[in-house]
Amino acid sequence: MQRSARRYRSLTSNALVCAVALGLALASLASPGRALAADAKKPATAAPESEASKSAAEKSAREKQNADAKAARDAKRAKKRAAKAREDQDDITAKRPWVNGANWLVFRAGVAAASKEGRPNPGPGFGFGYQHFTSRRWATGLEVDYDLLGKYAGAAEIEVPFHLERIRHYDWGDAMRPYLGLSVGGTWHRTYRTGGDEAEMRPSLFFVTGANLPIAPRSLMGADFRVGWEGNARSSDPVFPNDSNSLLTWRLKLAYLRWQ
Repeated sequence: MQRSARRYRSLTSNALVCAVALGLALASLASPGRALAADAKKPATAAPESEASKSAAEKSAREKQNADAKAARDAKRAKKRAAKAREDQDDITAKRPWVNGANWLVFRAGVAAASKEGRPNPGPGFGFGYQHFTSRRWATGLEVDYDLLGKYAGAAEIEVPFHLERIRHYDWGDAMRPYLGLSVGGTWHRTYRTGGDEAEMRPSLFFVTGANLPIAPRSLMGADFRVGWEGNARSSDPVFPNDSNSLLTWRLKLAYLRWQ
């Protein structure tokens, strides 16, 4: 009986030792898993910046730079428009003839001649025109003249230019303003009572200059000088011949202008 009791205690003791050893073994096996779980809970370190991210950042910087430049240009244009609007309003308030949107009717009278050796003295001429101001400095217009370039006895050389012109007026104050411009179109040229009369339309171009000054609330006076070039001008007319394919002319006229 005693032997059996000792054997039972020995077996119990061995079983307890084995149980403890097994528990320690299981605990050691579970520890790496917990360590891995703990490591998994730690925040991941930032990965190096990729090329795609760099390109996106550079693109965003360029877009911002372009947007800033566009905003600066828009602000500059807006400032310029505001200054122009103030100028126009000042012109309207002061009732100046040189104002954006003004319309001028022009009447001219003076002399005209062909700049060629052997031609007669300048003859009389007159004309009329229309100008519309697209700004306080620039005007677009139409002009038609009738000019007697010269006369020998009953023979005469006549021109009628039909031109579109663009004129730049310079601000020298309200007393007087000079102008420069260019006039292009066609000139009807005719010789009359020469024994070989000719009539034809020639292409022509005029360089224009002059000055105007107000003389009344709606009226101006001025002087207008035009130097013209004509093409297809060769002529075998017996009185007014021309062996060149071009002809230079000039016109000097006083002008009366009405504006509204």
